[in-house]
Amino acid sequence: MHRLAVAWYPEQKSPEHWGQDLAVMREHGIATVRILEFAWSRLERAEGVFTLDWVHDALRLARDHGLSVILCTPSAAPPRWLSREKPEILCLDGNNGQRRTGDQRRCNCPTSTAYRQACERITARLASEFAGYDHVIAWQIDNELGAEPCHCEECQVAFQAAMRARFGTLDALNAAVGGPFWSQDCWDWSQLRLAVAGSGPGFVHLAQRFWSDQTVDFLAAQVGTLKRQGIRVPITTNVNADFPRVDLWALARTVDLVSWDAYDDGYTLAGLCHAHHLIRSLKPGVPYWSLENGINAVGKMLQSPPGFNRVHAVLGRAMGQEMHAYWRWESCPYGHEQDLQGFLDYGGRPRAKLKELPAIDRALQDLDALDLPTPIQRIAVLHSWDNYWATGAYFGHYLKEVDEVAQALVDAGLGWDCVSGDQDLSGYDLVIAVGHVLVDDATLDAVQRFVARGGVLLATRLAFAKDLSNAYRTGARPALPVFGLAVAESQTAGDAHALDRSCWRDPLAQRIWRLTSQAGLPDTETHGWFEVLKPDGAEVLWRYVDGYFAGEAAACRHRHHQGQAFYLGAAVDRQAMSAVVRLAVEAAGVGPVVDVPHGAVLIRRGPAWVATNHTGQEQTLTLPAPVQRLTGEGRVTEDGRSVILPAYGWIAVQTRLA
Repeated sequence: MHRLAVAWYPEQKSPEHWGQDLAVMREHGIATVRILEFAWSRLERAEGVFTLDWVHDALRLARDHGLSVILCTPSAAPPRWLSREKPEILCLDGNNGQRRTGDQRRCNCPTSTAYRQACERITARLASEFAGYDHVIAWQIDNELGAEPCHCEECQVAFQAAMRARFGTLDALNAAVGGPFWSQDCWDWSQLRLAVAGSGPGFVHLAQRFWSDQTVDFLAAQVGTLKRQGIRVPITTNVNADFPRVDLWALARTVDLVSWDAYDDGYTLAGLCHAHHLIRSLKPGVPYWSLENGINAVGKMLQSPPGFNRVHAVLGRAMGQEMHAYWRWESCPYGHEQDLQGFLDYGGRPRAKLKELPAIDRALQDLDALDLPTPIQRIAVLHSWDNYWATGAYFGHYLKEVDEVAQALVDAGLGWDCVSGDQDLSGYDLVIAVGHVLVDDATLDAVQRFVARGGVLLATRLAFAKDLSNAYRTGARPALPVFGLAVAESQTAGDAHALDRSCWRDPLAQRIWRLTSQAGLPDTETHGWFEVLKPDGAEVLWRYVDGYFAGEAAACRHRHHQGQAFYLGAAVDRQAMSAVVRLAVEAAGVGPVVDVPHGAVLIRRGPAWVATNHTGQEQTLTLPAPVQRLTGEGRVTEDGRSVILPAYGWIAVQTRLA
């Protein structure tokens, strides 16, 4: 079992210090090092001129110290000599026609034939050179894939070919993207160009899909190179759960296992839980790794409190994560990331966080010793990069809305899977479609069948209102009769204007309309977007109290054949969101529901529960049945009904035997 790992950059440090580094790592519980991800300029100093002896030395030293190795391909940062000799590898800005300078990472065009050839050359050489090391347990392709949009001519030609394959005819393309609007019809494939700022939403969406597909194809090319060279250990790449550039459903099909960079400061706690569920769901049944975790808050010299890193690691392991890797081993005195801190300071001296590693390793060992069963989730959250790409000024913020529903599920002590629109829904009791505006007809049919056969659906504003070309459907809204209502009016963007003024100059507070419930839910209010619903058989859950549409319905529930569908047509506060989610959970027969205090997380693993406290205050959590302690720093009350978690502490318990 691979527990703790760290990113190590031997190319940035004198070799006489390597052995001491590795000895200290091993002493503190590090089992694996990840190397070479940004080392291209030290691996290949000119085209075909390789300097690899130092890598052999580093690999042998790691083996001698009992450390496993993840080898990386260095394609995230092309060397200066390559970008100067072949400037066509650099991304071209679609607005100013300028290429990237080549002195940054992620500056390369993933479509570029010249860049792919260079990546093929160095990847093949690394694979043939280092395939014989048994302690190399995996290969990582690139780093945080997802380039800036490129508008070079090679991309334009590839885009035109991809759209021709997708639509077949120019008439079909023009119909999908609204060609007649602003006279944007294409009458020859050469007229179709990748979208720039100000392009129509249909063109923008096609471009986003193209860039994602090119990135996945770039990844697949390197995977193919490694496999042709005889690499048999798992191949992965590290992603971010909130990266907008790449469809991770497509990316996951290309690698053997999924890895991600779990920097906690980029998420709310509920958002972090959703990210874990998402990454785990990308390849069901396959362990996932986190290859970068912050030692302190990323991007700042902000110290995380003692115990914070431990509970963060325990959360990941309880969610199903196998490897927990830190970035980075030693602080770097130069470069773009010089202010980001490692376990050692700029002079190689230990920092306080190093002393915490053995305790983190022990906690993970204790959790592993329980051999907890893999949870079977009964809740599914539809997760879509098409909707992530399409959000903006006109309708909401996809991840923020997902985060609000995730918070309601965390507050209830519930876990979930993430699913794409083409996955089978029959194994779930509750499906949540939050911010799910763009959807294809096949997904609509699947959702319709899911409800008719007894499933429960919870959807939010603009549910299924657009097709995958980012065009509004022209039929009645919502597009499914399962909701038993019609959407009459929508305000789907934030509102900061006084509409009764003669001009929109003076920003005022958003119009916040009060909602009252007739179904035992807490009264609440809108905050930024709302819809007016006309029930046609549906039960009203909230009505507007004031505003232009006082008395109209804001949320409804409808029984459809054997199932139920909930439609939430207003942005509500945390208490109200929690209440409506729990109502849907109750209708689906999913549970048990637990009141989890803010800053804590409860993860169900078969008959066991793992509770984590991510705050600096002691937390008490009451469970639905008496439990007994298995391991962890928390304690169980005498009656077994509650667990008490110390600050940044955790506990694993199981149902008390009679």
